[in-house]
Amino acid sequence: EIVSRDWSSDVCSSDLGHAEPRLASPLVGVAGTHGDDVVTWAAMYAGIELRPWQVELMRSLLAVGVDGRLRWFEAMASTGRQNGKSLCIRILAGWWATAEARRRGRPQTVVIASNKLSRVADIMGPLGELMADKFGAKVRTGNNRPGITLADGSQILPVAATPDQHGLTADCVLLDEIWDVDKETMVGALRPAMRSRPESLLVAWSTAGHAGSELMRELRNKGINGIKTGDPGQIGRAHV
Repeated sequence: EIVSRDWSSDVCSSDLGHAEPRLASPLVGVAGTHGDDVVTWAAMYAGIELRPWQVELMRSLLAVGVDGRLRWFEAMASTGRQNGKSLCIRILAGWWATAEARRRGRPQTVVIASNKLSRVADIMGPLGELMADKFGAKVRTGNNRPGITLADGSQILPVAATPDQHGLTADCVLLDEIWDVDKETMVGALRPAMRSRPESLLVAWSTAGHAGSELMRELRNKGINGIKTGDPGQIGRAHV
């Protein structure tokens, strides 16, 4: 049986709800998390105090196993609209390209993808301003190889989530609005982009889907199966 808890507020109290997601993969085999580092990064560089549910989400997404490696290879986070999903993507991308790159000791490539390139542009705009201001990053816009490049070679690249996105190489893929993303995009383009990178992570984000959201249904079913059995494998899920 899946125990579903109600989440109705940013404030944690017995009266208003919980910061924890209603559905979440069990954190078996977990020894720690890099999520708290993301929270610190957001406050230090973006001047943002993440909401309690966002803090819990980051802790879960960046859980570390007993072997010292990231617990998840893929994760899914679904939220209601206007809840701060885009902010989470910006903060996670910025942290990965800076703090995580330093921890790993090599440049990192973060890909931000969505069903529409305009959605990615909405995320990349404020992120580019932040990265240029705080880290001296070079920001390219327009159609000629847009992206954010840091001094160590780390990059944050915007792409449209389409099946023809072959040839990508990424350490972290943040895939937004998967309810409207073709399954072939994940199977043929985004998953292969991470095969050569150790400890890579793909996070699929979405608001509510519909009957035709095949990829979202597949990831959701894998996550729920892991919740039911208590064995999530390498696929994590949080429904906030």
